[in-house]
Amino acid sequence: MSNASFPIKEVQLGIHKLSKSYHENHTALNNISLTLTPGIIGLVGSNGAGKSTLLKLIAQLERPSSGSIQLNGQDVAGCPQLIRQRLGLLPQHFAVYENLTAKQFLQYLAAVKQVTRKHVAQDISELLHALNLHEFENQNISTFSGGMRQRLGIAQALLGAPDILIFDEPTVGLDPHERVAFRSLLKKLGKDKIVLLSSHIISDLASISDNILVLARGEVCAFNTPENLLQHMEGKVWDIMVKTTEARQIETQFKVCDTQYFDNKTRLRVIHETPPTKCASSIAPNLEDAYLFYTAPCPAEAH
Repeated sequence: MSNASFPIKEVQLGIHKLSKSYHENHTALNNISLTLTPGIIGLVGSNGAGKSTLLKLIAQLERPSSGSIQLNGQDVAGCPQLIRQRLGLLPQHFAVYENLTAKQFLQYLAAVKQVTRKHVAQDISELLHALNLHEFENQNISTFSGGMRQRLGIAQALLGAPDILIFDEPTVGLDPHERVAFRSLLKKLGKDKIVLLSSHIISDLASISDNILVLARGEVCAFNTPENLLQHMEGKVWDIMVKTTEARQIETQFKVCDTQYFDNKTRLRVIHETPPTKCASSIAPNLEDAYLFYTAPCPAEAH
């Protein structure tokens, strides 16, 4: 644990009517209210949806225009350290000191974070092993590949055993084996920590998230378990096989999330509340369908 002055039985973050505007014509977040408890929260949304803004506000890197964030019922506006001392953060763009070794870098950040655990050296060794970096702990970071740097970033976020973890696009640069190992690590962490995981890769979130938080245009579109999101999508996803000349008309009228072309025909995967055509067949939904259902405007609305 970090240099917290009092223990937490179960951490809870309350987000109340949170808004952030950067100027008069740009509202990044609009009146968001959430309660976050231990578990993995998968955060999804298109570019500009407000994901990074929300993460920055929770991490106390920016101040909201209105609303509040509470840690276990205590407003953190006057004391951002309440969250910072319990927070592990991996930003989307993670900077390192090239001339330090991996071990030196973690030692340095442990000092910067004022981690007061008695066994910091042991913690660093365990983190390097957990992220498969122990064989390179005395190697300069300048020699690291992109995947190794990303794993080092994950390791530094875990320094001090924080109660709140924020990972912004953490699987960028990781190969498939590393992504599997990272998901396994997250499942363990989510048992007693709040883990916010922002990713554009829906498949990375589907298998590990306890809840999915969908943002669009600065607002919460959905906040529910993957199972409930899929249940809500039952009867809203359709398979349509038509002549290629007819496909364009369907694409302009409905939300199409996948297209496959054959010789003279086109297969479309369409999201709609009711059968979009007489030849439409209902098919099993996936989380990508749910994401598009909540965030993508109907083609007719987009023009």
